[in-house]
Amino acid sequence: MRYSITVRQTKTVHAAITAIPEAAWVPIAYQPDGVAQVAETGWKGDRLIVRRVRNEGDQAQLFATWRYHAFVTDRPGTTLELEADHRRHAVVEMGQAHCPHERRPSGARAA
Repeated sequence: MRYSITVRQTKTVHAAITAIPEAAWVPIAYQPDGVAQVAETGWKGDRLIVRRVRNEGDQAQLFATWRYHAFVTDRPGTTLELEADHRRHAVVEMGQAHCPHERRPSGARAA
């Protein structure tokens, strides 16, 4: 069994992210008015994969800063493949969270 888990921006995660050399960041395709890059580093024996995003155009900030989205994984694959797969799963999970559906006790039937 393998895992890919989003991590919170704790002090240790933030320190690992800030230690990533600027040359390690690779541009990736992103939304039309955004810039995104991905990089990888080690963290507590795992692979820490980080996507950083900055909006441009109408959504740009006055003082543009990066927003960081990180996850740990033990899955094989390239940084780019794993980041894209993790992002796809997040989109699916967000869609499922917003699906209206009735909640019934187990075994209950609709009238």
